[in-house]
Formats: sequence, C-alpha cells, structure tokens
Amino acid sequence: MSPFRFSVAAAAALLIGGVCPRSAAAGDVNGEAKPIAVKHIAPRPQDLPAPGGRLKLSLQLGNTREITQNVTALINLDGRLMNIAAGEGYLNEYDSPTFELETSSPAAEIAYQFVVRSSDGSMTSSKRYVVTRRCLPTVDLTNAVIPKEMQGNERLRTLVEATKSLERDLVYYDAALRSVSELKELLDDE
Repeated sequence: MSPFRFSVAAAAALLIGGVCPRSAAAGDVNGEAKPIAVKHIAPRPQDLPAPGGRLKLSLQLGNTREITQNVTALINLDGRLMNIAAGEGYLNEYDSPTFELETSSPAAEIAYQFVVRSSDGSMTSSKRYVVTRRCLPTVDLTNAVIPKEMQGNERLRTLVEATKSLERDLVYYDAALRSVSELKELLDDE
C-alpha cells in the first residue's frame, strides 16, 4: 500500500488552490486547533491470527491532516513489553491520516496503547486496548501417525484433523522463521 494516497476531495483542494489551514481542517471556527483524536477499532478475540502470526493494527487521526506524526504503540504481548513505531502515514479515502503497524499475534493476551507525537512537540495518547483470547490455542506439534487398522470415515476424519494440525504447525514455523530473520537483520545492522 502506498504511503501517499489522496482522495478525490484532497485532489480537488490541491487543484483549486491549496489546502485548508490546520484549524479550518479541524472544523474550529475560532481559529484554535482542536486536540488530535485517535481512532482505532481493536480486533475481536476470534479474529486474532494464530499465535505468532502477523497482527496488523491501524489507527486514524481526527482533527488533523498531517501525516508526518510520529506514531508508536506501547505493547504488552503475553507479558513482554514492546515499543513499535508505525510506518509512514497516508491519507485514507476520508482524508484522515492513517497509520499501520504489525506485531505478532498473542498466545493469550495483547494490551496496547498508541502515542502520537506531533511536529510541534505535543503528545496525544489513545485509550488502552486489551484483547484476550477466550481459550488458549494448542501449540503442541502434530503427531501425524495414523493407524493402518482405521478404515472408512474414521480414517478420513483423522486425516482431516491431522491436515489441519499440520497447517497450524506451518503457521507457527513461519512465524518463528520470520522472527529469527528479523532478529538476524537487527544483529547484522549492529
């Protein structure tokens, strides 16, 4: 996704002769800028990817059109604290600055809060979001041995279950490989 996306309204404003000042863009008639609003919809527990899979979080800012904000997320992922910077922002189809970041999906719970640092030095934070899985997924590796004495539907059912378990294992291995690659890149940079 390109970091620079413009809507028809933004393109028309540029063609007509400029962009509104921040206070007018924020909708304030007294010339004073309203505080930046952080808008985010937390994922539902049932929508979380498998543990270790990639979880994409996005947020929109209200009362501003600046995409140069420094946006970070303070994350507690299964008891591990992290500070992850969002990528460059872009204007979405409603001309709201939008920022995205990726983290690993939790095994049990993720709690996070966004912090926005503006170019003028002011800071805004979102409310704290907590997403807890309703039940812990099984992370044991699959035993794909199927007894030869099984026949018919019972054998087919067992094969389907083993296939689903192997697919889950593949997701775990992919997540682990991605994490090792990211760590290797960090170590190579130092």
